[in-house]
Order: sequence, then C-alpha cells, then structure tokens
Amino acid sequence: MATLLRTLGAGLAVVFTVATCVFFYQAFFVLERFGLMAILSALALFSAATLVWWLLAEGHIPRTRARIRHILSGALMLATVGLIASFIMSWPHINTGFFSGLTFEAPVGFIIGGNLGALYSLLRLRSTPAI
Repeated sequence: MATLLRTLGAGLAVVFTVATCVFFYQAFFVLERFGLMAILSALALFSAATLVWWLLAEGHIPRTRARIRHILSGALMLATVGLIASFIMSWPHINTGFFSGLTFEAPVGFIIGGNLGALYSLLRLRSTPAI
C-alpha cells in the first residue's frame, strides 16, 4: 500500500513539475504580453510540486509531516478565499469604480497562504532551547 501511495505521489509531483515548466514557457516565450497570471500559476504549481516531493522524501518523519500539513492548510485556505473573492468580484454590479482593479486570484492566495503556513510552522514547531 505504501509503495502504491509513493508511486501515485511521485506521478502527481511529476505532473505538477511538468505543468510548472509549461506555464513558465508560456509566460516567457509564447504570450504576446507579460503573462503575470501564468507566472503566478507556475509559482503555485511549483510550490505544490515541492510539497509533494518533500512529502515523498521525508514523509516518514512526524515533524516534517506536521510542517507540510501547516503549509498546505494555509495555502489551501487562502487559495479558497482567493477563489471565492474572484467570483464575487466578477459580478457585474461590483466590478465598477473602486473595485474594478481589485481581484484576488487563487494562485496568489496559495502562494501567500503557503508562506504564512510555513511561518506558523516555524514558530509553532521550533525546538526548545537546551539549558
């Protein structure tokens, strides 16, 4: 069972890594203008791929699993908030005036949430000093 899960995890990590490369290629070489959304999506996929590779490499260590859980929880929470906010901001009666330039996207939420989750994990799971 563990071998099957590691194989599926490695496949998922490879898919995320390849998608990251494709998004970066599109952002820098294919798009006619600067593709900020493609770059942000690539960075979010890179973060997800890094988490999966890290889980595969050191998932047997409980402290590492806790760190990955904190990072993934923060990333998914803010990605969900960003997705909901982008749906709300796309309504026609809201998308005028001051709110016309404000949109929060899921990749930005994933990146920021992952960083906040890492900071939380760093503060929460720091080792106790030796006396």
